[in-house]
Amino acid sequence: AEEIKSAMTEILISEDTLKYGKNLIEMPLPDKTLVVMVKRGESYFVPTGLTELHVGDKLLVISDDEDALKETYKNIGISDYSFQKHN
Repeated sequence: AEEIKSAMTEILISEDTLKYGKNLIEMPLPDKTLVVMVKRGESYFVPTGLTELHVGDKLLVISDDEDALKETYKNIGISDYSFQKHN
């Protein structure tokens, strides 16, 4: 079986992050990234493009391209980050 290459990260939404967009679709995310889950308080849900983001939300972001995740952080003004690689 062929391994699926992916990189994954969690992004914490702050006031600063929300300057880039209030809804997921407005966020400047690169094409190769996908927000697969949002954690809000104690609950998790699968977002749509129209999902309104709140301060404190955690986005689970996945990509097949490490550079796309780095670009995601750059696009929303976060310079301090880490992510998990699976290959």
